[in-house]
Amino acid sequence: MAERAVSSVIQYLVPLLAHEVELLRSVHKEIVSIKAEFKRIQSFLEDAESIKFCVLFIH
Repeated sequence: MAERAVSSVIQYLVPLLAHEVELLRSVHKEIVSIKAEFKRIQSFLEDAESIKFCVLFIH
């Protein structure tokens, strides 16, 4: 009886845990993507700031 109950719980939990693992992997991929996007934005802003400085310095 107890063995059957444990088996049922395991059959329920395994797919649930597998799904949670996939969700965590996709969250990690999104975080990596967002981090890369922020680096590109930061680089763009640094370039814009240096161009602005050069333009102000020349005039």
